[in-house]
Amino acid sequence: MIRTPEQDLELELRDPEYAKLYGASDAKVEIAITLANARRSAKKTQKELADAMNRSQPYIARLEGGEANPTIGVLGSLLALLGYRLVVKIAPLLPELTVPSAESEISPEVSRKEQPAIQRKQEIRYYTKQCDFLSLREAGEGGDVNNMDEDMLLKVYNRQKELGCFLDWAEWREKVEKAYFELVKRAKHMPYDRITITYAELGRDIGLFPLSEWFHLKIGWIVGACSVYEYHFNRPLLSALVVSADTNRPGNGFWGLSGIPARLRKAVKIEDTTSSQVDTERERFWLEELKRIDRYWKAKNEET
Repeated sequence: MIRTPEQDLELELRDPEYAKLYGASDAKVEIAITLANARRSAKKTQKELADAMNRSQPYIARLEGGEANPTIGVLGSLLALLGYRLVVKIAPLLPELTVPSAESEISPEVSRKEQPAIQRKQEIRYYTKQCDFLSLREAGEGGDVNNMDEDMLLKVYNRQKELGCFLDWAEWREKVEKAYFELVKRAKHMPYDRITITYAELGRDIGLFPLSEWFHLKIGWIVGACSVYEYHFNRPLLSALVVSADTNRPGNGFWGLSGIPARLRKAVKIEDTTSSQVDTERERFWLEELKRIDRYWKAKNEET
């Protein structure tokens, strides 16, 4: 019987050392997401927040990347400058037992409908013990998702809107950045023979759930956007990592992406996550793309 990632995680958490690493990493991620969301809600730049705290902009970037350990007092001061205060809640360690989903919230208290961006996001999920659970650098140009080119992201978004994407800019950007972070982290740390992830698994990681409305359309747009973004910087197509659970191959939309050789492209919509049997030439291209992703990002990991 094949275990789910949640079942694997439950087994790993029986190891006290593993549980300590997992808990520490999860707390860092909660702080990072809470601070980043608060700053964006307040329409402040990292530099503006840093100046108000008499700190450097790289320090704020490290906080939002999960790389720093602020004191509770420092975190409270940062949030106060943004018009918020910290409200701390506890929840069961295993994600599937969290009902309702507990989170580190920012106050004044706002409903999920009013602030959908402020959600619990279980960034750290089961990989392997060899993964560096304490390395939470968000990956973009230079290894930091905060440095993703906003102009390029906006171009990709506007193009997708023209093709029928119905996500608003805020939700689209949040989900694309989280998916990009997750895929790059996977490319950096996972062994090649375990580098792929299913649409459903990635969806859960970024706060989209397989049974939610329009899941397949949304995850298709988000995954496709990651590859379109990478194509503009002449990097491997990250969406090659995302596969159907049924076939262990990319959805049909992969073959409609920019960056796919003309002879292999299909007249399909990139949000199409359904998968069908691929011919030998497409299979070869996909496997080579996986190798390119693996080589490129593991080399980048060694540089940092």
